[in-house]
Amino acid sequence: MGGLRESVGAVCLTLHHLPKPTLGAVEGTAAGAGANLAFGCDLVVASRSARFGEVFVRRALPVDSGETWRLPRLVGLQKAKELAFFGDWLSAEEAHGLGLVTRCVGDGQALAEATRMARRLADSAPRALAAIKRGMNRAFEATLEEALDDEARALAECVGSPEFARAMREFLAKRGQADSRVIARRHGGAATNPGRDPDGGATPRTRPPRHGGGHLLRHTGVEGSRQALRASASER
Repeated sequence: MGGLRESVGAVCLTLHHLPKPTLGAVEGTAAGAGANLAFGCDLVVASRSARFGEVFVRRALPVDSGETWRLPRLVGLQKAKELAFFGDWLSAEEAHGLGLVTRCVGDGQALAEATRMARRLADSAPRALAAIKRGMNRAFEATLEEALDDEARALAECVGSPEFARAMREFLAKRGQADSRVIARRHGGAATNPGRDPDGGATPRTRPPRHGGGHLLRHTGVEGSRQALRASASER
């Protein structure tokens, strides 16, 4: 039995502790350890004809692959016992309804959808994703106080990251463009504000974006991003 613990257990632990999100794509039947390997991923995409089964008891065996730990956390203790005691099949739609499957797609589309999701995650912020996964993996063991402390530490780490600085620059650039469009609509086209010339006539005077976006966008680096974040939050 030591070999089973070392082989299957190693895969389960790797999926659980890997800092990157993991995705499973299921077409057809996933039974026993195959089902549990899928459920061990952070996100699961299944075709509508896929099915899942905790069939161990039909072979006079207990469940393995860590499902005595994982399944109650995913579906609740009573439902987990029902699935393990009877070993009945679940359709992809039923598994989706229980939260075991993230998305159901047409037959033959599971891998393509999982790949699309993986690419989107790959373009996201790795430090933030790792912190989110780490915190949620501890959700059933950590107290609220511990979770708040973990979140604060993770936030401090992410605020000092290049991804945060880049995300803030992109956010401020988009907000500056949106505010400029709003000002332009209010004044019938050009983003201007009427002023007075020495003769008393109205003269157009350019109005800067309401939140000072032109100034904020001149900031660079992490400290500039912090200043921009504080300025943006103060206006809400």
